[in-house]
Amino acid sequence: MKNPLPHRPLVELRLPREVRAGDELQAEIRLKAKRPVRVASVFFTLRGQERSGPATYPFLRLQAELLTPEVLPSGETRLRCRATIPADAPPRYEGSPHYQVEYLADIHVDVPWWPDRRVSYVVPVRPRDEPLPDEEPYHFSTRPAGPLPGKMHLEGIVDRRVLLPGGTISGRVALSNIAAIRYRELTLDLIGEETMHGLRREGKRYSLRLPLPTADGDPIDFRMRVPDVAPTFQGHHGRLDWKLVLTAVGRGGEMRVPIPVRIAVPGENAEARQLATALPSIGNRRVAELWERIGAAERFRLEDDALVSEEGAVTMRLGRAHRGREGVFLEATLHYPSLGMGLDGGLRTGFQRVLALGEPGEGFFREHYVAGRDDDQAREFGDALFAAWAPPHRVDDLHDEALTLSRAGGTEDPPAITETLRLLRRLAARLEALRQDLPLPRAFADAGEAWEALAEELEGGALARGPMEIAGRLDGVPVALRTEWSDEGPTHRLEARPAHALEPTFVASRVAELDAGDTKLSAEARTLARALLERTAEEGEVRTLEVEAERLQLRLAEGVALQDPRPHLADLRRLLRLGAALRAGAGPYR
Repeated sequence: MKNPLPHRPLVELRLPREVRAGDELQAEIRLKAKRPVRVASVFFTLRGQERSGPATYPFLRLQAELLTPEVLPSGETRLRCRATIPADAPPRYEGSPHYQVEYLADIHVDVPWWPDRRVSYVVPVRPRDEPLPDEEPYHFSTRPAGPLPGKMHLEGIVDRRVLLPGGTISGRVALSNIAAIRYRELTLDLIGEETMHGLRREGKRYSLRLPLPTADGDPIDFRMRVPDVAPTFQGHHGRLDWKLVLTAVGRGGEMRVPIPVRIAVPGENAEARQLATALPSIGNRRVAELWERIGAAERFRLEDDALVSEEGAVTMRLGRAHRGREGVFLEATLHYPSLGMGLDGGLRTGFQRVLALGEPGEGFFREHYVAGRDDDQAREFGDALFAAWAPPHRVDDLHDEALTLSRAGGTEDPPAITETLRLLRRLAARLEALRQDLPLPRAFADAGEAWEALAEELEGGALARGPMEIAGRLDGVPVALRTEWSDEGPTHRLEARPAHALEPTFVASRVAELDAGDTKLSAEARTLARALLERTAEEGEVRTLEVEAERLQLRLAEGVALQDPRPHLADLRRLLRLGAALRAGAGPYR
């Protein structure tokens, strides 16, 4: 054969959206040649390195030769490889120039007698999940025995010291000798400390200014949202640590109280930590007795300075919050199972937000907004939930799993507390009713009857109208039709979870991939998998069949809202039959 004219093929790399330490990284390299071209080799290299200024310190290098000398055909060639990231590998970290951690995937296409193609991609490695400890509130004091006359003194409590990115930390702080010291500033800082070769420097800092109390021992409540930052980790040459620092400034200087904390990756028990541990009271007993009496009349119970009750699956909580110059507020929160609508709501405050939201509406929407993944769906939900809304209460935050509202003052006013508790009860009852009949997303406005019909075909089947998902059982096996949302629109996938382990595991989007050398399928399994994928050509869809150890899933066309899912009941049955044919330990190679 005549040697083809050399040129450099284009390279694309496909990686999982999330890669964690200890996981097996599955990469797909796509080579695109405009005409046949001879290549000597194709290498894939995964590198991990720590950086400090211009210096680099490699700690990981995994390399695989994906292709030996041959002629690439015109068009696209796909190559696959796997690499296991060590469980103790540090996460990718974009810190200060003093310390950074990066992972790079290098692809080298060796073209004889021609410039080679070399490309590098950033691999976003995250730390592995870890279980979170059960914590008790942490007390701190500059002098546990009590304040000395005329001396600065600070004491307080925080609800936890293991923090989650995007979570919150709450606490209370009190100052003493206010008349003598004349405190003028009280701040809380979350500080990252980067250490490289024993040299420690401050990284990122996040600050919260707290209001000053007016009397000795008067507790100041605070709540700080933890930014989406890198967790605490130990690298091979460096490390990242976090600490909280409370600083009081007054006559005679300043006083700092460091509180060591750890930022962790959410583990399996992270959901149970969404409700913060209640803080012991450091307020006066008279207020607690008042709240307990009012709460009992409205079927609420007092739990550590907050009134708590339940309405179905909704948990209601009313407490007090100090908000700096705004003063003290009644602050209430409703927690409920996720609505799955991507909700975002609150006050129409800030110049940028007002411009983005346009003209205000009537009633609740005069001062508030409710948006979501589908704004029409979110607005219809807001109309139903906040009907007949009136001041003085305001909604500070609304999302899929919680609603926070507040009212200025009133913390010792029985009518204000009672009115707020009754408002919480009404909202909780409406939420319970709306969960059963949420408005459908606009793209599925006429599809509700067909989706409900498929849910009725399943044992215990139910349609979650917010995210458009059906879950139930088919022949005793848990199955689901799920919807993933992106800017391109909804993408659907069918899912089955047999009770037994599955083997072999594979991913295929073309029938030819079922014949790959490492996919050892029985004749029955191959026929069923082929049937699931061959429908692609008939329907004009692009499907992907994925078999993992614990589940099978069939991903349907991307960006297409499924109006009638009932025909896919047959696909669910095929998945079940395929799962039976892939029972681990029962295949032809055992």
